[in-house]
Amino acid sequence: DKSLAISPNHFESLFQKAIVLDNLSRYADAISCYNKALAISPNNADTLHHKGLAFAALEKYSEAITCHDKALQIRPKFAETLSEKGYLLQKLGYYENSLLHFDRESRLVYEVSMLQDRPRPIHNHQNQPQCRNFELLRSFELAN
Repeated sequence: DKSLAISPNHFESLFQKAIVLDNLSRYADAISCYNKALAISPNNADTLHHKGLAFAALEKYSEAITCHDKALQIRPKFAETLSEKGYLLQKLGYYENSLLHFDRESRLVYEVSMLQDRPRPIHNHQNQPQCRNFELLRSFELAN
């Protein structure tokens, strides 16, 4: 707040304040700070992503998806946003669409790990795929 008192339009200060408010579960206040930061830097994918997370925490899923869509327009290979959007679509019952997002996220993570010459383990110790939504994938496969 002190840095914002000196420079109320300082993007990084607004963004960091929003993150702190988010961590304190003050999601509406965080969204307000994200909006102020986005007024300064409207094409900041990280800010849009975090704003989407705050909306999701308030169970405002369509607003969250809108934020994630904007973030993905700016940065199409934003793996965390792809994963979060997939999770939100899953919550709303759009299973096939959510799987597409999880698949894109998994492919990106794999590409990055290969570029870093550190292949990501494909299976865990129980020989199951390393996937945040393994049960969703399994139930979808069984249904089709």
